[in-house]
Amino acid sequence: MEEHKRSRQNRYGRILCGLVFFALCGTIFCMGLNAKEARQEARKAEAVKEAEAEKKKAEKEEKKKEKEAEEQRKKELSVQPGVAVGTTEASDEKIVYLTFDDGPSENTQKVLDILDQYDAKATFFITGQKPEYRPMIKKAYDAGHTIGLHSFCHDYETVYSSEEAYLKDLEEVGEIAKEQIGFVPCFIRFPLGTIPSMIRMIRIRKRRLLKNLPLFLIFTAYAWK
Repeated sequence: MEEHKRSRQNRYGRILCGLVFFALCGTIFCMGLNAKEARQEARKAEAVKEAEAEKKKAEKEEKKKEKEAEEQRKKELSVQPGVAVGTTEASDEKIVYLTFDDGPSENTQKVLDILDQYDAKATFFITGQKPEYRPMIKKAYDAGHTIGLHSFCHDYETVYSSEEAYLKDLEEVGEIAKEQIGFVPCFIRFPLGTIPSMIRMIRIRKRRLLKNLPLFLIFTAYAWK
């Protein structure tokens, strides 16, 4: 009887040990599986972190390039004393330059929309006549167009009354451009009347300006021919 009792206890003990062993093995297996999953998640998280870092680096480099390109653009289009603008060398390349005078105005947005439709760029020679439309100067510049100076008041008698008067007018319209795009453009177009009696007087005074003023060594002047 006693021996049968001990035998049963031993059997229970072995069962209990077996259960403990399987439980322990199961725990170790689960721990190992969890550790593997944790390592995989850690690698995924690290990969995501590295991808984000690479993306931020690429974005930073792109912004740097854009900033450098914008600075170069401003440098090329702004007044730089002693630096020649453009070239006088002939070229066989067929080029059409689109230019618009006397803006900005109520028509500027329409012009920008048409240019955008055809993916075309133009040069806008600005005046100071309509202050309410001055923000259009920056809008045109930001769209990739070139800004040039035309006249502040666009009154021929005033502009061509003297060299000083012309310079004053040019400086005033230059300040408008600077307020909008951050620099004074190096391109100018003389205002020219269409009244026959004024044309000769204006042309004479323009020649005098170009001959006597060293200022125009830092500008490139465009006019209808």
